[in-house]
Amino acid sequence: MITTTLTDFRKEMKYYLDRITDEMGTIITNRGKDKGVVLLSSDDYNEYLRLKEESTKLSAAELASINRGLADVEAGRTVPHDEVMKIFDKYVRT
Repeated sequence: MITTTLTDFRKEMKYYLDRITDEMGTIITNRGKDKGVVLLSSDDYNEYLRLKEESTKLSAAELASINRGLADVEAGRTVPHDEVMKIFDKYVRT
């Protein structure tokens, strides 16, 4: 990852763009106080989008699992932990 100023990026744009595409790098260009731009190759960007989509799907699946668990608790379809451990000990630890 390279950090540069906007002025330097303008002066050396070809150099920086070559670095991104040739080395699969990332460049952060500062634009003033608390502002900046991230430049990355199209391959890196596509990978970012793929990972973002994948993590959203996982989060949705995890949320669905949590909601099923909450519905089980509300419907009384659960067993307290200590009771489960007694059953476990009876059948597994003997």
